[in-house]
Amino acid sequence: MRRPGHFVPEADSTTTTRVVEFTDLEGLERGLRHGEVTPVVTEPALSDIGIVLHEPGFFDGARRLWGQTATLLKVDETHPFSAGPGGATRRFELRPDALTIGESLGGDVPSGAYGLSQEMADRSGAHLSHGSDTPDADGVDETFAGSATSLAATRAVLGQVLTDRDFAKMKILCTQIAQGVSDAIASHALARSVSQFGTRINTVSRHSHHVPGGNRPPVPTPHSSSTRTSAP
Repeated sequence: MRRPGHFVPEADSTTTTRVVEFTDLEGLERGLRHGEVTPVVTEPALSDIGIVLHEPGFFDGARRLWGQTATLLKVDETHPFSAGPGGATRRFELRPDALTIGESLGGDVPSGAYGLSQEMADRSGAHLSHGSDTPDADGVDETFAGSATSLAATRAVLGQVLTDRDFAKMKILCTQIAQGVSDAIASHALARSVSQFGTRINTVSRHSHHVPGGNRPPVPTPHSSSTRTSAP
């Protein structure tokens, strides 16, 4: 459904998009059985409503469905790459056809990047070679995310900040923060919970409604607050 406050897309997403609850393998299978879906777009771990990880076996089953339906996988690592070097994509061995990443990649300087598998790159290149290389007329992020400043910032962050050694240090610090916040919550009997994913923690109100399906965590109500701390 459409939600207020979003930019209006050129096409009505309620007619062009199928939405499946994260980590719901049966729902994913129902969404793909029509043969109308080209890419599945997902975060490896949801991050803006707390931190939600997948059910055990979900991505194994999803890979089987993607292979059976010739569906492409597009992964957004903008937040989940706090999992560590290689992000959640490496951690969960996802092997996506396309990957996007941004935000912390440039240390708060507007930045963005994407990558393609070799097969996807070859297919895209063949398509562009037939006269489809039309320049983007919308100007979405192109000036800021691709400037010399953002490229220099990204090089500095990847070379000097988000290294294997520094990620290990950040994870230790993040764990200490998560434990301290958790202890404070417990000592004051607050209705909040803490979750950690690599170098990222979230605190979420426990006043929430029930979500059916396995042991998935409850979803915060619209009135609950969420705070995130990302070590990178």
